[in-house]
Amino acid sequence: MDDRRGPQVKFPPPMMFISMILVAMALELAVPMGFKLPEPVHYMGLLLPLVGSLALLKIAINFRQKSTNIEPWKPTSTVIVDGIYAYSRNPIYLLFCSYPLGIGLFVGKGWVILSTLPSLVLVYQFAIAPEERYLTQKFGDDYQDYCRKVPRWLLWF
Repeated sequence: MDDRRGPQVKFPPPMMFISMILVAMALELAVPMGFKLPEPVHYMGLLLPLVGSLALLKIAINFRQKSTNIEPWKPTSTVIVDGIYAYSRNPIYLLFCSYPLGIGLFVGKGWVILSTLPSLVLVYQFAIAPEERYLTQKFGDDYQDYCRKVPRWLLWF
């Protein structure tokens, strides 16, 4: 297998989330869906991206320790199956959800919270699906066994 090109993810997944947040902000201007929450809930919105960022940092360190690329457009040398990857095959993308959810709660914008859903659809279509094809081709039965044991997100879908 020619592995120099990796899974060929063309658009960085964080940009998918950022793009959808920007679309949501535009929708918020056109069709406001702001809401009021108790002040402590708004501040909890700050915690989500902070916790997400710390978890992403831990994952990035784990990738570096295992000498494999975290960027989905680069070749992978190993499938990480321990740590948070024992519970979710895509924890990075799941943690990216902490940004629109947290920002939406903090600023009280429903469209921003809802932007999480199209972001996940885009990430599945343009990152996860190509990654899964690549990993199946490269690692075969080992990767397929991992997929049977560990859900894509945190639930079995």
